Amino acid sequence: MRNTLRVCLICLSIAALSGCKTNEEKADDFYQSGLSLLAAGDLDRAAVEFLNVFQHDGFHLDARQKLADIRLQQGDTAAAYSQYLRLIEQYPDTPQARITLAQIAIDNNNWQEARRHGNAAVAIVPDDPATQSIAAALAYRDASQTNDTAALDEIAVTANALLSANPTDEVARRIVIDSLIRSKNPATALPEIDRALARNPESYPYHTARLQILTQAQDMAGIGAQLERMVALFPGDPELTQSLIGWYLAQDDLE
Repeated sequence: MRNTLRVCLICLSIAALSGCKTNEEKADDFYQSGLSLLAAGDLDRAAVEFLNVFQHDGFHLDARQKLADIRLQQGDTAAAYSQYLRLIEQYPDTPQARITLAQIAIDNNNWQEARRHGNAAVAIVPDDPATQSIAAALAYRDASQTNDTAALDEIAVTANALLSANPTDEVARRIVIDSLIRSKNPATALPEIDRALARNPESYPYHTARLQILTQAQDMAGIGAQLERMVALFPGDPELTQSLIGWYLAQDDLE
């Protein structure tokens, strides 16, 4: 009975100690658990643990950053954007969050948000290559609005250099692609569009740009293949289906 009592007292002591943990310690326990799950590739459970952190520390910067990164990696851009916004509300001078918000906004053609977060990123880390690409995109947008061809050409040179230094820079690639499409030979944009699609196979804007270039070149075989690819990816788009049917009719392929 004495042994049993000793065991019970030890268990009670452990329970009492665990119950005395501060909110900071509890938050860190969940954060460390989330990091372990993240390292193991279990994104869903890691996200749950990072959410648990906020029950004890709503201002945990690293947990908020990791959760936002996970949502972005999972393809839930809206949820990621929301988490990054919450992060900069609490920590306005966080460069990576500002950069990512600007990149997402540019991808969605939300130029007001792109300018807000892009300018903030430039103010914090002006020498960061990602920030320089964002600044170039904003300048390219302005030059496009005024049809300043000299400025467009100059910015395209800068974007080419940034893309050469970092082939994963999708903001710079976007500028390069648009510049090539504007050139006398738009077909030169196809290799860059294909590289972009290799990284983002379901990008509707890039698929549309590819189709437009093939149409301008009157590449009938290429048009048909591209339409078939797009209908498979975007089956809910009736215009694509009608275009593909029209292409089959033009080929006298009634079957």
